[in-house]
Amino acid sequence: MSDFIQNQQLVMSSIVENSPSFISYKKIGGECVYVNPSASKITGFTKEALLKDYIGLLFDKETGDRMAQTVLEALLRGEEAHFELPGRNAKGEARIYKGVSFLIEDGYFATIADDITKIRETENARNQLFNNFNYREEILQSLCKTAVAIISNDGETFSEVLSDALSPIAKAVDIERINVFKAKDASEKIGQVYSWQGKSLNIDERLETIPDMPDLNHLFNQLKQGIIVNTNIEQMSPELSEYLSHWNVKSIILVPVFTDDRFWGAVTLEDSKNVRLFSEDCYEIFRSLAYLVMGSYMRFEIDSKLKKALNEAVSGTKAKREFLSRISHEMRTPMNAIIGMLQVIKMREIPDKMLGNINSIETASGQLMALINDCLEVSNLDFGSMVLKEEMFNLQIAFLDVFDMIDESAKMKHQGFTYNIDVDVPHKVYADPKRIKQALLILLSNAVKFTQDGGIVMCNVGVMDENESSVLLNIEVSDNGIGIEKSLQPKLFDLFYQVDGGINRKHGGIGLGLSIVKEIAELMNGDIKLQSAVGKGSIFTLSLKLAKNEPQNR
Repeated sequence: MSDFIQNQQLVMSSIVENSPSFISYKKIGGECVYVNPSASKITGFTKEALLKDYIGLLFDKETGDRMAQTVLEALLRGEEAHFELPGRNAKGEARIYKGVSFLIEDGYFATIADDITKIRETENARNQLFNNFNYREEILQSLCKTAVAIISNDGETFSEVLSDALSPIAKAVDIERINVFKAKDASEKIGQVYSWQGKSLNIDERLETIPDMPDLNHLFNQLKQGIIVNTNIEQMSPELSEYLSHWNVKSIILVPVFTDDRFWGAVTLEDSKNVRLFSEDCYEIFRSLAYLVMGSYMRFEIDSKLKKALNEAVSGTKAKREFLSRISHEMRTPMNAIIGMLQVIKMREIPDKMLGNINSIETASGQLMALINDCLEVSNLDFGSMVLKEEMFNLQIAFLDVFDMIDESAKMKHQGFTYNIDVDVPHKVYADPKRIKQALLILLSNAVKFTQDGGIVMCNVGVMDENESSVLLNIEVSDNGIGIEKSLQPKLFDLFYQVDGGINRKHGGIGLGLSIVKEIAELMNGDIKLQSAVGKGSIFTLSLKLAKNEPQNR
């Protein structure tokens, strides 16, 4: 060993010997003359073995030769040689070593290195977590788009609504097919009721009933227990794999759906290109999609029953009342499914850019629930049993509550909405606040609904007459919407009457709202009047006589 090396060891021994890093001295093109104690601790090899050939011990031949050549070329240029290479330790475990080699003096160079395996593993785990978060966010955004498309679509059939609505979620999850299966009421058999497929597929067959195969039955038995089934052809039995290959399925996730604790069916997402497992982090999103699809299917199923029953019900009051009693529960079921899906989404952290989609879902859900509530009012209207629940309340706050709701609806259609409450309108009155708000909400909702995007809706509240005990309110709702022909106006307040079936299919409603307003007005000793012209808009004037004070003899 040269005098230089001996002198360096004396000077640097306290630093080098105690350094936690791997440190070696090596002659250029020659033998290794020194390794510190940490070299053995880091690699697990003995000092003697490392001195003999640490490059050969730590790296495979190709990597070691490449490292030696890179270091030599850098040293000959008078530069440092930095490296980060895959290697191994004495136990044969894969490790990652990062270090630098540099000239010291008299043809020798030093190498300082560390085992950074754990650091890289931590970074990879963090990156994977970040990628998973971005993936979930992308799928969640696509679910919101799908939900808005389903709820706001005015298609005539379930297939029309889902044909475009499912494209965003299918693209985000990278699948080519979504199937909807429904359990048959009279048996345990399950049949396919809908199939969405991407442009890459062209399968026209439909499974009216799932075939009786043990492995396939086992899958659906798991679904009936509420278990999400996530699998691919490599994990299936040969028989099941061969069967699904007929449908061009390589990977599939089956999501069960229940209603009233009863197995309703399942929604499947199918990949025809890749053999994979779907991310478990997205299970709740897939479950939300399944319930959204089920809710939409049930909505159309009930809507079909509703239309059929309405045609039969209008012929007699008794039939109408029986109809409403029979389907009132069924009408609420799809709505609860949609609202339940919305609640699942809201439990997550929602980015600001998605709030518009969420608001659209809330508005559409509220409109559908309002329609259901209107339907359930029919029996009260027909049998004269609507009653007022009167109390002292702040009238102006009640008006403002309605105006706030309408303002959100108007903004969605880029409409201008203005209102004015005259100063002589009393703050406190004795009446039914729910019915007053209901009547005003129906009038304003109709105005927004039947006014084109960018139109104007206005509401003015004033006093027509007043004495010590009561006040006669005048509520005027006006718009510049489509207007109503004069010949049709007298029937407008009749139960179930619709001016134009095509318009109502587009905007929703079954002709109940104005009938309810008329009943409320008459119960409150008032009236409802209309002025309208086609293409110019409408003005509805509602008068209500309200008590100022609570009766003393109550």
